[in-house]
Amino acid sequence: MKRFSLLLAALFFFSTLMGTTAVLSVIDAGEGWSQERPRKSKTKRKRRRSPKPTSFIGVRVAGILTAPGELTVGDNSAKFEDESGAGVGGLIVFPIQNNIRGGASIWFFPAFEAAREGADVDGTMIELNAQGEFVVPMSREVDGYGFGEAGVAILNANDSDLGDFLGFNFGGGVGAQILVSGNFAIRGEGKFEFYNISNNNDVETTLNASRVLLTVGGMFGL
Repeated sequence: MKRFSLLLAALFFFSTLMGTTAVLSVIDAGEGWSQERPRKSKTKRKRRRSPKPTSFIGVRVAGILTAPGELTVGDNSAKFEDESGAGVGGLIVFPIQNNIRGGASIWFFPAFEAAREGADVDGTMIELNAQGEFVVPMSREVDGYGFGEAGVAILNANDSDLGDFLGFNFGGGVGAQILVSGNFAIRGEGKFEFYNISNNNDVETTLNASRVLLTVGGMFGL
């Protein structure tokens, strides 16, 4: 009987030991699986931005702040004020190299008027210009720039006796262009320009003046 009791005790101890070992093995296996299982990355993928346009085409309007000038007929001259008021134009710009853009512009002043005491010269004025810009990026959306331009100025006078005036203009200024969507930008600038135009009549008439203008417009990326 005593021998049987010892046998039962030995079996109970052995079964308890085996059970404990099995439980510990399961726990260890579970911990290993939890450590080795790859974790899902919580990092969100960044959306790729579309590339910023570098070439633009658009339309602008201009308001003339002041434009004093001089009208010369033969040997006589008189001061006048360019009262054209406003103009509308188009512009295209494109990159040449880092921070430098080139371009071309057209301005149309439909109500040109050189007002002076006693008589006026009025008509329609057109400017065709080449333009260069030095760009200073301020952020992804905003570019500041300085620019210079020069070209041809043409005046079609309402008085047929005066005929057409032909000459040149040049100027420059500063501005900013703000990208408001993927390929649309608002552009504004202040500029100073000088023009000199004359006709080919028997008695030559010459107009030369300086203008200060503010312009604003919309530009579309190409």
